[in-house]
Amino acid sequence: MFMPFSQGPMVCAGKNVALAEMRAVVSAVIQQFDFDIVDKSCFERWEGEIREIFVTKRGSLPVLLKARKPY
Repeated sequence: MFMPFSQGPMVCAGKNVALAEMRAVVSAVIQQFDFDIVDKSCFERWEGEIREIFVTKRGSLPVLLKARKPY
């Protein structure tokens, strides 16, 4: 399952709220509908193509370090 929230220092500030909203929506849909797979062979192919992808791309950050002068 791909979740576009990232991790570490680039984590999305609204991640917890968004996940809570998704849980509420999925729960409501599951309570109100019955599910059935129309074509079992299609499901097996779909299941085999599931990939988890995590991508973070940062540009370069040129930094110059200077020693501090002692007091």
